[in-house]
Amino acid sequence: MYPISVIIPVYQAGPRIQKHIEALELLAPCVRETIWVITPSADASCQAARQAAQRLGGLILDRPPGLYPAWNAGLAAAKSEFIYISTCGDGIQPSGLEALLTTLQNSRADVVISPPEMHPAGKRTADLSRDWPVFRFARELHRFAGKRIPVEVTTLVQILSGASSILGSCASCLFRASVFERALFPETYFHYGDTAWIYEKLPHISLAFHAQPVAQFWFHETSHPQCVDKRQVYQMMTDLARHLPPEEESAVQSMIASSQRLDALRGESPKSGWWLDPQAWICRWHRQSSRSYLLKSLHETAAHLEN
Repeated sequence: MYPISVIIPVYQAGPRIQKHIEALELLAPCVRETIWVITPSADASCQAARQAAQRLGGLILDRPPGLYPAWNAGLAAAKSEFIYISTCGDGIQPSGLEALLTTLQNSRADVVISPPEMHPAGKRTADLSRDWPVFRFARELHRFAGKRIPVEVTTLVQILSGASSILGSCASCLFRASVFERALFPETYFHYGDTAWIYEKLPHISLAFHAQPVAQFWFHETSHPQCVDKRQVYQMMTDLARHLPPEEESAVQSMIASSQRLDALRGESPKSGWWLDPQAWICRWHRQSSRSYLLKSLHETAAHLEN
């Protein structure tokens, strides 16, 4: 039995819930505890989850709506040494969970990340996943397969990823419970609370990389637009950049300043052709120049620290 608490948040899971329960039938007997965090839903997913929890065993928590409040409720109740967040529809086999656990224990890192299998297969899925850090920075991350990724590398990867999280899908990660003792997922960052969490924690924790996909991630249609407050993202980037060498911190500040200027030129309701403004061209040049410098630093730092 793996010393893992599996947290299963359920809200509006629709047709995903039955397939997820089938995967949990294999997983539940292999882990120390399962925690079902059930939020009242308009569909029947909460009833299906409750029936499955009563049959498979585990703690049942009833929570009001809210993505990260639900996750945090499960985290607060977990009692095992390791934490796995099993989001509905994103499956993992016991062998995959064991592989993440082995990498985490062998590396003595705090969190292990891995590239998920992306579904459904097709061009749209490929386009949506192209900018995920675990794919976009695969060359750098693969240098450290099976071991800790130097914080100099993870910091640059996260800053260059903006509002996307180096964690990727949390269903492809395994956490030590100790990393949540002081800070749970913040709840005021829309859908990217995991991004805000890793920005805050990166200077103080270590990540390991498991190179082989062991979990699935499914893109699902949603009627709710995903909001991003760029001011929040810029502030997180600024705070994390303070842990970089002065030259790299200056490049981050320049990249942010250029992006903010472009935001101002674009405006809330951009006029047609605004991008032809000479100031916009200058800002894009400065932003790209800063980004290129940081990418070069990332490549050189990863190559140096690998050896």
